[in-house]
Amino acid sequence: MANNDLSLEKIYIGILEDIRRTDDISFKLLGLVPFLSGAGLLSILFSEKVQGLAKDGHLTTLGASILTVLSLFAAAITLGLMRWELRNVQTCKWLIGRAKKLEQVALAANQLTDAFFSRPIAPNRIGKEISEKLVYAGTIATWLALAPACGALKTLIKDFGFIYCAYYVTAALIATAAILSLFSKTSVPKL
Repeated sequence: MANNDLSLEKIYIGILEDIRRTDDISFKLLGLVPFLSGAGLLSILFSEKVQGLAKDGHLTTLGASILTVLSLFAAAITLGLMRWELRNVQTCKWLIGRAKKLEQVALAANQLTDAFFSRPIAPNRIGKEISEKLVYAGTIATWLALAPACGALKTLIKDFGFIYCAYYVTAALIATAAILSLFSKTSVPKL
C-alpha cells in the first residue's frame, strides 16, 4: 500500500461525505414521516370508504377494526423509524468526533486554534437530535390518539371487548417505547 492511499485528507473527506449522507437521510425522513402521516390521517378521516363504514355517524365494527389496526401499525412503524434515526444521530456524532480529531491534527500542524473549526450552538440548544425526537414522538402520539378520537374503540367494546383491551396494551407498549426513546442518550465513545 502506498503512503497516499490512506492520507488524513482522504479519510477526512470520506468522513465529511458520511456526515452529509446521514444528515441527508435524516432530513428526508424528518420531512416525509409527518407529511405522509398527516396525509394518511386526512385521507383516512375523509375517505369515502371510512365514511361508508359509518352508520348514523358512528363507525361500524369493520370500520372501527380497520382504523384501530391501522393506527397501531402506523405508530409502530413510526417508532421503528424513530429508533433507526436515533442510531443515525449516534453514527453522525461518532463521525463528527472523528472529523474533529483530524481537524485538531491539521490545526496543530498549521498553528491554528480550535476556534477555526468550532461549530455554532443550536438555537435554544434544540438541534437535530431533540427535533427528531419531538417530531417522531408527536407523530406516534397522533397515530395512537386516532382510534380513541374517532370513537373506534367505543364501537369495538360493544362487540369485541378483548380488542379494546388489546389496543390499550399495545398502545401502552408503543407509547412507553416512544417515551424511553425520547429520553434516551445517543452517546458515543470518547477518542
